[in-house]
Amino acid sequence: MALLKHDSRASQIFQQFVRYGTSGTIATVADVGLLWVFTSLLGVHYLVSASLSYLTGFFISFELNRRWTFTRTEKTLRSLQRYTLIAMLKYAVTIILLYLFVDILQWHYLAAKAIVLALTFLWTFLLYRIYVYAT
Repeated sequence: MALLKHDSRASQIFQQFVRYGTSGTIATVADVGLLWVFTSLLGVHYLVSASLSYLTGFFISFELNRRWTFTRTEKTLRSLQRYTLIAMLKYAVTIILLYLFVDILQWHYLAAKAIVLALTFLWTFLLYRIYVYAT
């Protein structure tokens, strides 16, 4: 029986991880799309663009993860506060790494954004699962 519980738990975590990836992809398309529009089409500095687009991705990601990935409908304020705390940490890491990659290493801003997204994907899933949406 313990093995079945373990398999069920592992299956649940895997399903959440896949949903997190899907939710993240949707939020990322909005984030990167707006980053490109603001920077390339409107001429806004890439760090300002990254801040504006990140905020949009944040709200999309929060709602998708709360309602679909981790299927929580209760305690919205508490989970929003915790989600915001992690998002602020991720935002700080994002801006610092973007600056490092673009201004110091001279990478294209979209390539830098892709690397930052890859670097932050797993640890944010773990923090959201353990801290924000813990059961």
